[in-house]
Amino acid sequence: ELMETRYYLERIIARLAAKRIDDEQVDSLRELVSSMELHVKEGNIDSFVKEDLLFHLQLAEISKNSALAWTCEL
Repeated sequence: ELMETRYYLERIIARLAAKRIDDEQVDSLRELVSSMELHVKEGNIDSFVKEDLLFHLQLAEISKNSALAWTCEL
């Protein structure tokens, strides 16, 4: 049930973030994704997981919906 809920919340967060993101935030997310890709190539899963969490938290913040951002921090 938790994974089902997360699936729907992340879709909403991504949709809102796409509507509200600015150029600086786009650059920040791109850098984060590049770093995550490097971690995968290097087999550094712990670092990947930490940055994946950061990616989702940043998306929630970019959505500018404090209730959704708070939910992602849990």
